[in-house]
Amino acid sequence: MRARAWFIAVFTSLFVFAVVAFGVAQTTDATLRVGVLPIVDVAPLYLGMAKGYFKDEHLAIEPITAQGGGAVAAAVIAGDEQFGYGNVVSMMLAAAHGLPLEAVADGSQSIADGHHANVSMVVLANGPIKTMHDFEGKTVAVNALKTMSELMSKEVLERHGVDISKIKFVEIPNPEMASALKSGRVDIALEAEPFLSAAKNDGVRAIFEPYDEYAPKVTLATYFATHQYVIGHPDIVARFKRAMLKSLAYATANPDEVRRIIPTYTKLEATTVSKMALVSWSTQIDMPSVEALQKSMLKYGWITKELDLKAAFPAASVAGR
Repeated sequence: MRARAWFIAVFTSLFVFAVVAFGVAQTTDATLRVGVLPIVDVAPLYLGMAKGYFKDEHLAIEPITAQGGGAVAAAVIAGDEQFGYGNVVSMMLAAAHGLPLEAVADGSQSIADGHHANVSMVVLANGPIKTMHDFEGKTVAVNALKTMSELMSKEVLERHGVDISKIKFVEIPNPEMASALKSGRVDIALEAEPFLSAAKNDGVRAIFEPYDEYAPKVTLATYFATHQYVIGHPDIVARFKRAMLKSLAYATANPDEVRRIIPTYTKLEATTVSKMALVSWSTQIDMPSVEALQKSMLKYGWITKELDLKAAFPAASVAGR
């Protein structure tokens, strides 16, 4: 009996030690560099940091700001950042060049309800441009070339009969667009929040909303990593995703807290943020909209063949599980 009791005691101790050791291994602290843009859309990431969702997963997040999705994708591919926030067009362009990026969670979606335009094509309020057809022969500013902004703008303009071959698109960072309009460097600018509201208060007006007109609902961006990182660090990816999904859900349910967090990373005044439109967030990627974007990319020659969308947008991320 003593031998049996001794055996049980030793076995129990070893089992407890193994469980504890396994738990420690699964919750090793990690610091993650996450590429982001200085826009409203990434508010859930900062909100999740403030709510402790990432800390609960033993993750410390270091946001790294860039001006366009292409720059974020490049940094993630180079290994300088573990995750990135970027538009799905940049993701697909990377895949077309043999640089596989894999969506981990939804980033943001358009609303298209006619009341919450978060991105608008704007001109000087007292200027000569009145309709889309006045765009021909003009220069349009977007935050980055060959991204969501340029693609959706071209598609919507063409639907309205505009000859886009007569329009010049140039790249200007969002914070500089209003001044570029006033100085005459550009004739039109595609402004996004948080800069859109400020611009509207400073002598510009909206002509149309390309994101909302493109489709009823569009997955604009995702949080992604390289396929190699996802395969090599499944535990960290799972923890990041859990925290991110909680953050997205919380942001959706608590718009007032979203508005409170935005000035902390955009330098905007709270009064401005309180009046501007927010994007939509979801725990699910809308694949029909991603497929539509791929068709537009094929149409304009940005890619030459259909991509393996299942590799870039795995079922687990699409379903939000």
